[in-house]
Amino acid sequence: MNFVKNFDPRGSQLLIIISAILVINLVLTNSISYVTMKKNIKKSIIENDLPVHSALVYSEIKQELQPPIIASATLADNFFLKKWLKEGEKDPEFINRYLESIRKQYGGMTCFLVSEKTKTYYNMQGAFPIAENDVDAQWYFDFRNEGKQRSINCSINVDMDNMPTAFINYRILSKDGETLGVSGIGLRLSTIPKLLSRYSKDLERDIYFASSEGKIIARSSDAIIKSESLSGVVNLRDSLEKILSDENSIYEFSIGNEPFIMQSMYLPELGWWLINIQRESITLNKMNRMIYSVIAINIVTILLTLLLVFFSVNIFQKRLKSMAMTDALTGISNRQIFELSLKKAFIQYKRRKLPFSLLIIDIDFFKKINDSLGHLEGDQVLIKTVETIKNNIRKSDEFSRWGGEEFIVLASDCNHSQAIDLAEKIRSSIEDSNIARYPDGSVLTISIGVSEIKENDNSSSLIQRADYALYTAKEMGRNCVIFSSSGT
Repeated sequence: MNFVKNFDPRGSQLLIIISAILVINLVLTNSISYVTMKKNIKKSIIENDLPVHSALVYSEIKQELQPPIIASATLADNFFLKKWLKEGEKDPEFINRYLESIRKQYGGMTCFLVSEKTKTYYNMQGAFPIAENDVDAQWYFDFRNEGKQRSINCSINVDMDNMPTAFINYRILSKDGETLGVSGIGLRLSTIPKLLSRYSKDLERDIYFASSEGKIIARSSDAIIKSESLSGVVNLRDSLEKILSDENSIYEFSIGNEPFIMQSMYLPELGWWLINIQRESITLNKMNRMIYSVIAINIVTILLTLLLVFFSVNIFQKRLKSMAMTDALTGISNRQIFELSLKKAFIQYKRRKLPFSLLIIDIDFFKKINDSLGHLEGDQVLIKTVETIKNNIRKSDEFSRWGGEEFIVLASDCNHSQAIDLAEKIRSSIEDSNIARYPDGSVLTISIGVSEIKENDNSSSLIQRADYALYTAKEMGRNCVIFSSSGT
């Protein structure tokens, strides 16, 4: 309640202005957003939604297929395997067990090895001879003759009850580039439809994998295209060649009276096409729900903002005052605050006659520090110097930045003798701290001028004497403490 009672009237005016701005912003922003989003919904689908979500699906599929791809590549480059093939393929049962271990490790359906020399197909179940007239082995001879290092093809896995499988094949080469055979892993395709169905449900899109001929390899659940090929859609048939030629393209078509936007993305790792189809109506409905949600959120945000402003204006005002009183770099009080403290000290002196002294501190040859180490390092030197001085003065002493590399200490209840001792303590502490070194290798030092309050003093005369003492210290070679009682 006290906070409300003490609330600055200027803060109330600010609160009214902010309220008006937020309400006007709410009305205008959401009105413009609704109109603009409705007009540009197609552009949003094409430029944002489809590319982003296709990338998500692609990333997930790559992650799903990457382990067997890596495993196939590693298997093909296995030194032991190459040696085994070169040395006559002894102990086939060991190879069978080895392939089984690879299959289990990477979660494949099958892991296989084909020897070019003996035309033998090895997997975890045994060793089988193959021939070019063998239909089930035709993939090997086609791959061998293509000259590629890797291929991915989909077919029926005769080793696992004719389960549809994606086979990742890698050529095994000797050091001389001779083909020793082919190794690879077969991945169960049932994982891909599950993944597509999940994305289809989460993103409300139809997602397909298709071959370069347009044959659908896998599709999300409840996909609108039921045919085995993209050519089964009448409005896609004539444009299918173009759709499956650009690595990343957008195409619009309709089924019945409902418009669709389709993105096709080529996946070089698999040699497949990712087809992402979006209904425009779904995005429009989502946009309406989003607008309503945004309006509700904005209203709550306005109320919370006004409440925050109400309770924060005075806090910020106090913080601004604090910033105006503090040196930004070192964190100690600035010259303006020191002058106020000095006025208070004079008032106390007139009342109680307690002595006090001034110490004006200057970092010797600070320009050399900046020139040799740079201004950023120079700032660090100032900060470390301040920390060292603070550790050597009393809590009752007022410590401020006087300007540049000069600092001033108002030592309360302190005569000139005590002030000289204090100054010498500060000077020696700086020298011993090894804060920085000059270009000649010597450590950083300071010079200090000291003055004590006199009966007829004012602020100018007291500061003038301390400043004169500092000047004298510099004339005497620096790194020393000088007390002045005259100032001339």
